[in-house]
Amino acid sequence: MARAVAALNYGYSGLASTAFGNPDANISRPSSPEPTFQTLQLSGKPGVSFVGSCCREVTWPTTRNVFASNLLVAQSNLQAAFVGHAGKLVAWVTTTQGASKPVAGAKVQVYLSRYSQDFASLGPSCTTSAEGICSLDVSTNYDSSTQSAVITAPGEGPLVVASLPSGYSSNAGAYAAVIVLDRQLVKPGDDLHLTAYIQKRNGSVLEVAKDVTSVIIEVSPSFDSSSPSADNMRITAAVNTSFGSVHAKLPVPKDATPAAYTVQLYTVSTTTQSPVTAVVSAAPAPLEAAGPPEVLAMPKPARQPVPTPTAVAVAPFGDGVVPPKLPPLPAEQPGALLASAGFTVGDPRPPTATLSVDAPAWAKPTDSVTVKLTAASYIGSDVSGADITLEWQTDKAKGSVTSETNAQGIATAVIALGQLPKANQSEPGDTLRLAVTWIGPTREAITASKSVKYVLLIRFDMPLFGLGFGVSDLSVGIDLIT
Repeated sequence: MARAVAALNYGYSGLASTAFGNPDANISRPSSPEPTFQTLQLSGKPGVSFVGSCCREVTWPTTRNVFASNLLVAQSNLQAAFVGHAGKLVAWVTTTQGASKPVAGAKVQVYLSRYSQDFASLGPSCTTSAEGICSLDVSTNYDSSTQSAVITAPGEGPLVVASLPSGYSSNAGAYAAVIVLDRQLVKPGDDLHLTAYIQKRNGSVLEVAKDVTSVIIEVSPSFDSSSPSADNMRITAAVNTSFGSVHAKLPVPKDATPAAYTVQLYTVSTTTQSPVTAVVSAAPAPLEAAGPPEVLAMPKPARQPVPTPTAVAVAPFGDGVVPPKLPPLPAEQPGALLASAGFTVGDPRPPTATLSVDAPAWAKPTDSVTVKLTAASYIGSDVSGADITLEWQTDKAKGSVTSETNAQGIATAVIALGQLPKANQSEPGDTLRLAVTWIGPTREAITASKSVKYVLLIRFDMPLFGLGFGVSDLSVGIDLIT
């Protein structure tokens, strides 16, 4: 990565097209005016790839070809969350594959960028413990600077975090929390899965917040933008007090307005509503005729005792019906804001991955059918070591095969039709149906399907018109049905 970053410092003229030697993979744009979607295959392994668009010619200081545009693509199996408090950043590094696990020995290096400097300077660094946690002292940091980080671990690929918290919590409360969403772009009708972790501050130490047993999760603005008075989505979720974790599912309505939304995590504030009472003014008494008013001396006010709480007297309404006194009603309202995160609702959602199925065009009922499965990611995620499940079905049998992808995202599944019992074997002309599922990098199911026809077996072991044939049977192929 250091070599790639150094090579990008190419000055005003441009980066020479030969800076990295021959490319490992390349594609060419066709001359046709119609747009064509092409895929540039990356290595499939964690690491950094340089991607450049070639070329344009420059004449100074010498004539040569340079890249028209370029970027670095990092493929990583790492993810990280940061919590800032009292001038310190606590980093938590875990893996993205399967059930996320803490990464021990990962190096978290902070970089500082200032407007007055052309290059970022080194900031503090730390190495994660067995729990995947380490602490960075940013208390001397760093007026008018932007903090970013690069996280590296052996064999996992670098993770670039473009922006870090300041190290000082904006929440004056006693808790620190972080929200993790399973994706940033959600299609209407999908479920957005949320996980949050809540910790309690004890000086400079963060502990599990055992006193927070439930939280309120609110999504704003309302999914219905056509109604200004529509309420925001709000749910209450239980907290696992052993770990301070929250798991919730936020259903996005099918008619949700495509827009950017914010999900916020609050403590629960239980308030008591006052009893509802009716105050009715009594009609004034009729006036009676009286003589001249008598002037009396104002009596000295007596000492008034402190009243004790009593039941509220409710005056009758005009029809003489006295409404019952309502008891106090507890209501859960959002308390202190713990954390927030953003997501976007969009339709159609750009594809993040693709899955292709290569199967033979035909097969005998007793063949072993070999199916090639290829997983590819459009967002640079590693596709090695992924489980792809192939479910197959005929008119008389069905089953499933799970295969693991290699470094290029390729897996192979074999369906042993010949090992089926005689009663479950198919006849020529039947169909073998294939359905393939892969849980992609964004935790969504990527599916594909194919069908294979069984061929008719024609016997040629008997002479025809006195002519013999050198084969005993011939397989007649039928095209693949998609």
